[in-house]
Amino acid sequence: MTKTSHLKSLVAPNTWKLNKKHNTFILRPKAGAHKQKLSISLNKVLIDTEKAKTNREVTYILNNHNILIDLKKRKDPAFPIGLFDIITYPEINEAYTIIINNLGKIILKKLKDPKSDKKLVRIINKRKVKSGKVQIETFCGRNIITGDKEALKYKTGDSLMIKLPEQKIIEHIKLEKDALIYLIQGSHVGVISKVKEIDNEIIICTDGKEDFETKKKYAFVITDEIKKLLSND
Repeated sequence: MTKTSHLKSLVAPNTWKLNKKHNTFILRPKAGAHKQKLSISLNKVLIDTEKAKTNREVTYILNNHNILIDLKKRKDPAFPIGLFDIITYPEINEAYTIIINNLGKIILKKLKDPKSDKKLVRIINKRKVKSGKVQIETFCGRNIITGDKEALKYKTGDSLMIKLPEQKIIEHIKLEKDALIYLIQGSHVGVISKVKEIDNEIIICTDGKEDFETKKKYAFVITDEIKKLLSND
């Protein structure tokens, strides 16, 4: 084990669900689209979904079977998997996604549709590129190119439902009053709430029992379909 490729479990991010007494080291996700604290390695995904028991088994599976992340084949055990990424095992007709529970832990959620090709992404920035196009930058590291006029309706903090793997936008979900939001960090992590008011970078929202404040950057606007996924145990 090398210092760069593995972490001691005792210093691993608190978002990782680990048995720190029994797992001395864990494979570090490679730097990429997701922040380390909000991602886990493909190696851990295969072990957590009970497709492998050891790192050696993981390597064998990745080299000899189709494991898809957002419908693209991946073979690197250190490939980073983050929020709402879709992990598909086409040979056994199973698919999972990544969510964050109310303890702030990254967990895997089995999807009812093993052929799911839709993914929710959050807009974090927009910038103009060549030929009058606009590049939409997302929380998960994706760059979506769209027309200048069309891009005007998309705001930072909004969510987009895209079709994989071509990234076609099929739904736009605005961050606005009465929108459903899923909190991915902060003291209310994992909570699904409704927006009551937006004041610059602060959102006042309610979970149906009480009102509270959270940071705009912690809020992920979701659809009713995603709410059902998150609420279904």
